[in-house]
Amino acid sequence: ATSAPRLIHVRRDQDPELWDRCADRLSHAAAEGPGIPAGFEAVLTKLERIVNPALAASFYGRAAELFSPEEGFRLLLHGGGRTLEDRAEVVQRGLAKDFEADPGRFGRGIYFSTCAATLGRAAPGSQTMLLCEVALGKPMLAQASRPNLDLPALERAGFDALHAPRAAGDDAGSDEWVVYHAHQALPVYMLSYDVQPRAVAADLLKQMAEMEEQRRALDSQVAMALQALEDARRDAEETRERLDASLARQLVDEDEHLARARRQ
Repeated sequence: ATSAPRLIHVRRDQDPELWDRCADRLSHAAAEGPGIPAGFEAVLTKLERIVNPALAASFYGRAAELFSPEEGFRLLLHGGGRTLEDRAEVVQRGLAKDFEADPGRFGRGIYFSTCAATLGRAAPGSQTMLLCEVALGKPMLAQASRPNLDLPALERAGFDALHAPRAAGDDAGSDEWVVYHAHQALPVYMLSYDVQPRAVAADLLKQMAEMEEQRRALDSQVAMALQALEDARRDAEETRERLDASLARQLVDEDEHLARARRQ
């Protein structure tokens, strides 16, 4: 069914604008804070759209209940989707499983950032991050750890989420955001990428471009073959119609000939 939760692969040649926006977001995340190792580069290798209508409905419903529901959503990164099991969990249930993890320095919640290193996704090799819509509403500003913070305590103080800004002058730090309700975050894209030395990254980008060109060529060949089949089907149909018309005329001529022969 079309309403079933699913992942949709987004090809670069089909939606280059979206791909480039996500690649730019990844580049900024890789450069922010402590960043990825010097001499390395993060290359987006796969982009998938997460579709779960029921999860989206719950997200927008929760957003309407916040102290400040008029505040817009933020697109933030989350370090999820590391394993196949995690990916399936995200598609089916969103980020609810995060509440089963040990509490972080701001309590048991769902943590977001704009920095790959803060999310533990800057090490060399293959990595995955989630780009999520987050309903922050009215966030509490935190300058120090709050390991016992939870949703009831946050709501008693009149806040919807927590924002821990980077300390002034701290180039190695980054902003963090935390929500304490599973439906205040909606995963929308899964970004798969490789952190590789720049020379390797350049080769990887070249290989990806060559693969896209080959795929476009194959798509064109398939389209031409399908068009040829359609043309052949149409020609066969037209030929059949001409033969039917010719046979009908022949039958009429034979009937008229028999009629004349009887009159004689």
